[in-house]
Amino acid sequence: MRQTTTPLPQLIYPRVIHLRRRLREQVYLPFEENKDAAEPNVKIFVGPIHKNYINWEEAISESYEAIAVGDSFSPASITSDGVKEFPWTQRWFRVDVQVARSSACYIDDESKGLDRMQTDGEACHEYCLHFLAHGEFTVYTNEGNVWCGIDPCHSHIPLSGLLQRDNEKQGMESCTLWLDGGQWQTGFWFGLQPPTDELGFRILKFQLQTKNSVVNEVYHDLSMLIEWVEHMYEKEGISLNTENGYYEPLEVVPPLLRRVLHLLNLSCDCYDQTQCLTDLKEKLRSIYQDCTTSESYMQICLVGHAHMDLVWLWPERVTYKKIIHSYSNVLQLMNKYPQFTFTMSQPPLYFHIREKQPDLAARIEEKVKGGQWEFTGALEVEADTQIPVGEGLIRCILYGQERIKAIRGSVSDT
Repeated sequence: MRQTTTPLPQLIYPRVIHLRRRLREQVYLPFEENKDAAEPNVKIFVGPIHKNYINWEEAISESYEAIAVGDSFSPASITSDGVKEFPWTQRWFRVDVQVARSSACYIDDESKGLDRMQTDGEACHEYCLHFLAHGEFTVYTNEGNVWCGIDPCHSHIPLSGLLQRDNEKQGMESCTLWLDGGQWQTGFWFGLQPPTDELGFRILKFQLQTKNSVVNEVYHDLSMLIEWVEHMYEKEGISLNTENGYYEPLEVVPPLLRRVLHLLNLSCDCYDQTQCLTDLKEKLRSIYQDCTTSESYMQICLVGHAHMDLVWLWPERVTYKKIIHSYSNVLQLMNKYPQFTFTMSQPPLYFHIREKQPDLAARIEEKVKGGQWEFTGALEVEADTQIPVGEGLIRCILYGQERIKAIRGSVSDT
């Protein structure tokens, strides 16, 4: 059996980084039909440009034209009163998806190597649509329900639960999606760079893919351990940056760090030798179980929050597009991870959703009652606390608490 372990502790970190890179490349893969199945059919169309935003009911009655990867659908900017800014316009997109019902959605037991990681036949794939484009989009189902938001940092649309039997084409499943596209891209500090004036807003990638949930889980298990190692390196003054691939010897390191590095090295050995993702998953989980301490330092509570200024890097009318976009993603996460909790502030945001998207508001109310979604903050609007007069802040709290009580049944105490 091939031995790939390294006896040099300083080389374990780059080895683990390489493994994580290999895993990341396997989370999403292009969808492959069975040999005897029809080719997947995915088409995208775009509607006219709107300065005054329209809703889904109006959008589905418009005329649409085909658009392809690389095509521009909006200029990158406009100049208003001598100020260069985003167009702040809207274009709706229609996406038609067809796949064969008989398509395999699992990994073959006998497949080896990086192109098909073993998972012991576990059904771990799910359909998704990779839609990478400039701008911010909210996805609606063919029934008009908000589904999710996609943007430069979130470019995959989950299709699980959307594909239905196609009555016109035997052996096929299909769905139609409607994308409310906003020609702006603000508040994203990583991911796809904003559009250039030369090329404008463009579709950069459009592909039916499968997401391997097992690979994704193992990738994040490994990433958490890597982040802990990097924290310890920084604490101990160990450099992560090297020149010409040279790493300083790790002569004196804390025992726990040395043990974690050793176990990570063995995990890499396990995968290199067996190419079995399930074995790697068990190895990583054993590190979490073995490397614990009997001392209790602190309790960490993780709560999601999407801070949303009513006006900041965008006009107010865009704020209400952003919250529907963001909160639909929150609901997707809650349905997938029941332990996930989220806090929301500023009652005007919720009441806008209740007026414009009552179905979305009803789903939020259900999560509020279940304890996953909490209204907090007390203020009607998160305000600057230095410039306003005292009476303004007091009124902001009074009005905010009154409306929060109307939503959750009690005032906010946080």
